[in-house]
Amino acid sequence: MTEKPVLFVFQDECSYEPMKRPTRMTTTLPNSETPTKLHALMAAHSEELLNCVHCGLCLPSCPTYQALGNENDSPRGRVYLMRGVVEGKLELGDTFTRHIDLCLGCRACETACPSGVPYGHLLEYARAEIVTSRGAANRLMAGLVRLVLQQIFTRPRWLAWSMKLAKWFRDSGLAELAFETALFGERLQFALAVLLSSRSPFATQARNQPQSDNASDGRYRAAGGDLRTTATSQNSRAIASKVSAPKVSASKVSAPKVSASGVSASRISASGISASKISASKVSASGAVASLRTALVTGAPSSDEESASRTRVGVLRGCVMEGLFSSTNRATERVLQRHHCELVAVKDQQCCGALHAHAGYLETAKTLARKNIKAFLDADCQAIIVNSAGCGAAMKEYKDWLADDDEYAAIAQIFSAKVKDVAEFLIERGLVKPAGAVNLLVTYDAPCHLLHAQRLAAPPVELLQAIPGLQYKVLPGAENCCGGAGLYNLQHPELSAEILSGKLEHIRSTGADLVATANPGCIMQIGAGAKLAKLKVAVVHPIELLDAAYEN
Repeated sequence: MTEKPVLFVFQDECSYEPMKRPTRMTTTLPNSETPTKLHALMAAHSEELLNCVHCGLCLPSCPTYQALGNENDSPRGRVYLMRGVVEGKLELGDTFTRHIDLCLGCRACETACPSGVPYGHLLEYARAEIVTSRGAANRLMAGLVRLVLQQIFTRPRWLAWSMKLAKWFRDSGLAELAFETALFGERLQFALAVLLSSRSPFATQARNQPQSDNASDGRYRAAGGDLRTTATSQNSRAIASKVSAPKVSASKVSAPKVSASGVSASRISASGISASKISASKVSASGAVASLRTALVTGAPSSDEESASRTRVGVLRGCVMEGLFSSTNRATERVLQRHHCELVAVKDQQCCGALHAHAGYLETAKTLARKNIKAFLDADCQAIIVNSAGCGAAMKEYKDWLADDDEYAAIAQIFSAKVKDVAEFLIERGLVKPAGAVNLLVTYDAPCHLLHAQRLAAPPVELLQAIPGLQYKVLPGAENCCGGAGLYNLQHPELSAEILSGKLEHIRSTGADLVATANPGCIMQIGAGAKLAKLKVAVVHPIELLDAAYEN
C-alpha cells in the first residue's frame, strides 16, 4: 500500500507530488518585496496549517469536492494552492483563480477540521489577491459584481431605489407573468424564481410597513389594521389559513421615542458622553472611536427599573432583508418587543459588508464595518440583533477584519461581542410562550453561516419546537450547503443547481408544508429550486413563524 504524501505542491493543471513537511511557513515572496495580505494571514496561522493531518474529514463536507471529485476543489487542495502562491511555486493565474472562484465559502470544512484551519479568512484574502492583482476569470460577471457591490451596495440611496424597483417588479405581478410565460433562458428564469421566492407567505400590507427613517423623533411606524395576506399564490394562501394570525394593535408594537440622533439626552448623560462627542460632524476619527468605546463599555439603561425590565436593542435592517424581506424585519421587531426589548432606531447603518468580503473587496467591507460600528454605538445599544445568518457572521467577525486597525481594533472586539442572531438572543433571554398556533409540518435547513461560521445549531430548532401546533421534522443533510452562497447561484448556475438538487430531494422526503431557514440567500435559493421543480413547499424565516404564533 502506497503511503499517503504529507503535503503537496500544485503542478501544472491538476497533478500533485509529495513533498517533505516543512518546519515552518515560508516568510518571503520571491517575486514581491511586500508580503500580501494572504501571505501575512497564512504566516500568522502557519501552525494550524501545518497541523493538517490529511484525515480527509473536510472532503465529505465540501460541496464542490463532492460534486466535482477534484482535489483542487477541496478545502485542503485550495489551501495548498494558496501556499503555492505564497511560496512562489505557483502563479496567480487562471488555474488558481478558477479553483478559488468555485468555492462556495460555506465553511463546513471549518466545522469538520480538527486542526482549526481558518479557511474562511484564508479564502477571503485569496479572493482579495485575485481582485487586486489579476481579476476574475469571467470578466463580464466580475464587472457586474463590482458594479453591484462597489457602486450600489455602498450607496444607501441607490441601494434603496434598486430594492424598491425589484420589490415593485415582484409584487406587481409582472415577475410572475414573466416566469409563467417562460420566454427567457434558464439563467433568467432562475433569477425570476429567486426574486419571487423572496415574497413571504406571511407578508401583510399593514403589519409590514417600513419604519420611518425620516421622522424627526426616530419613531418606528406602528403596525396595525388589515391583516389580510398579500401573497398571491395558492400555496401561500393555504399556509396562511393554517396559522392563527396575531391581532396587532398599535399600542403593542409602537417603538420607543428617541431623539433625532437616535440617543436620548438622559442616555447620553448616563453613559458619560456629551452630545458634541456623539455628533459625527464634530469629532475626529480618534475622538469618535474613544466616545464609541465609552458607549459600549457602559451600555447601561437610564434607570435601574428600565435595566431590570427592558433591553435596548438595535436591529440590523440589512440590504436584501429590508429591501425584499421587510416582513421578516417587522416580525423580528414585534417579537423583540414581546420579549421586553426597547427598539432603538439606528439611522446611519450600512450594508454589513459580508458580500464584499466574500467577493474579495475586503477594504470596502472594512469601511462598511467602521460605519456600522459608529452607527450602532451612537444609538447606544445593549445588544445588536441580526436576523440574517450571513450578516450576523460578518458582524461577529468585524473584530477579525479590523484587528490591524489601530483606531478600531479594540472597539470592534466589544462591538462583535454584542452581536446576536435573533434566535440566539431569544433563547438566551428566555422565550415567551406563544398563545397562538401554527398548524404546519415544518422542517429546518441550517444556513451555513449560522451553523459553521457562528456555530449556532440549537437555537433556531428550539425556537421552532416552542411554537404550539407546529410539527417539526428533521431534514436529512440540513447541515449541507444549498448552493446559494451569496451571488454564487448567478455566477455558477450549473454547479449551484447540482448542489441544490440533493437538498430538494431531502426536503421532498420530509413531506413538509414549509421549510424554515434563517438567511435570505438560502430562502431564495431553496424557494427558487422548489418553484422550478414544482415542489409544493414554501420557505420562510423561523422568526415569522414565531411572530405568527403570538396573539394579544
